[in-house]
Formats: sequence, structure tokens, C-alpha cells
Amino acid sequence: MGTNPDDLAKDNITGFMRYEFKRGKLKGLWFFLGGRYYGSRESETVTIATSGDVTVTPVHVNSHTVYDLNSGYRMKTFGRYEVEFLLNIANLANNTKYYGSYWWTPRTYRGSVSLKF
Repeated sequence: MGTNPDDLAKDNITGFMRYEFKRGKLKGLWFFLGGRYYGSRESETVTIATSGDVTVTPVHVNSHTVYDLNSGYRMKTFGRYEVEFLLNIANLANNTKYYGSYWWTPRTYRGSVSLKF
């Protein structure tokens, strides 16, 4: 029903893959790799001058892909507490190009530690 907005890509794909070590010296270590593909699209850049003049410029936005990597390590301490260390890297390839109406945020790191008791 209806029509798609002109400034959205027709083809967008998102995929994720997770791997966890279940035994051995690396037991409790896991990795999560994600990717997002955005197809090419048309966009517009709107400029408003101080005089009030408005200029609309059509822009072709190329397709692009962004990757994220998450990893963690989960372990038991004192026999009953579960500790988990997490590291998330968003925009793994550090793609900071301008895509029509937005820039990708540069590579970002986030870490956390949690304790379950």
C-alpha cells in the first residue's frame, strides 16, 4: 500500500553471526560480527540562505556497508558469581563518509563489566 519514500534505498540487508567457545582454554569467550548493507538511493540537499532563498539539490548516494564487532568473556568467580567482560566496536572499518544526508559516526569503542550474583 502506498509508495516508498524516494530517499530510502530499495535494498537493505542486515546480518549477524555469533561464535562461542564451549570448552577448552577459551571456554566462555564469544564473538559477534554484524554487517549492514545499504543500497544506493537518491537524496536531496536543502540549503536555506539567510535571505530566505531555498535551494534543493538532488544527490545520488552510493551503496555502502558498515560492520560491527562485539566480543565478550564470561566466567565464574568464587564458584557462584558470574562475571562478564564486553567490548563493542561499532563501525569497525571506520567509514566516516558522507551519505547524502548523514555521516557515519567514526569507529566507537564501548566496554563494560557485569557481575551476576
